[in-house]
Amino acid sequence: MIKTALWRKLKLRSTLLESILFYFIINGFLGFLLDTAYCSIYDGEFILGGMFKSVPLPIPFSVIFAFGSLSLILLAQAKIPKQYLILEALLVGIIATIVEYIGGTLTLWMLGHRAWDYSHFQLNLHGHINVWYSLGWIIVGLIFMNVVYPPERCVAKKLFIDKHN
Repeated sequence: MIKTALWRKLKLRSTLLESILFYFIINGFLGFLLDTAYCSIYDGEFILGGMFKSVPLPIPFSVIFAFGSLSLILLAQAKIPKQYLILEALLVGIIATIVEYIGGTLTLWMLGHRAWDYSHFQLNLHGHINVWYSLGWIIVGLIFMNVVYPPERCVAKKLFIDKHN
């Protein structure tokens, strides 16, 4: 009996870690694609986004999008009813802005440079965040939570949860 309960706990932890890693990798890559598209359109020439801007390693990955997606997945677990879209949008904006501020601060501290710099915008905080991008993150975050995450959740369930049952 004790062995069975312990085995279930170990399987649950394994499933949780596998799911987190799955979301981290998939959304880090999707973030790289989004960042590359945005930077290329904004600058009018092809520019690789994600890790290419921060470290000299050719990794098609965006750490900030990976952590941001995990944060929004945690919010999705709250199952906010659709009639509270304004509350959901506000929470998405707050979470995304906090993740961006922490990411910008850590990048500057650990790598000695800025992966992005909003200091030329009004209403910025230390050049890491600003009101206009925070509003943009609300749109991106709501699209992620309502369009991207649901099919990802189905795939993760098939890959990691159903295999343990």
